[in-house]
Amino acid sequence: MKHLKYLVVVFALLLSLVLVGCGTGEGGGEKKPSKTVDELKTEVAALKEKGIVPCLAVIQVGNDPASSVYVSNKKKACAYIGIESLSYELDEQISQEELLTIIDELNHNEMVNGILVQLPLPKHIDEKAVIKFFL
Repeated sequence: MKHLKYLVVVFALLLSLVLVGCGTGEGGGEKKPSKTVDELKTEVAALKEKGIVPCLAVIQVGNDPASSVYVSNKKKACAYIGIESLSYELDEQISQEELLTIIDELNHNEMVNGILVQLPLPKHIDEKAVIKFFL
């Protein structure tokens, strides 16, 4: 995946954005983003000025409610800092082979800079094999 070196910090800190919230102001229970989040927005804007449009593909297999909330927050976080996101909500019955094929296709997609597979996966899919597929 091209430009991966530019995005390591962005994706590593994306989790912190999810944890502090995606609100932009006070009130309504929203938390104000940390300085780090604002720095991420600046970094992403700088990448876009160079013609690099960061894109994160998020894959969720099944419809676990907690995972759905977490994936939703990741999409909001991406939007907040200016990262494009692709969302793949896959049927719980998808085979491991089909899942790995989708991951492989995304890995070869020049527009995608990062792939995140939401855990847990259904019991018939070997999580360790999916993680190892990235190495």
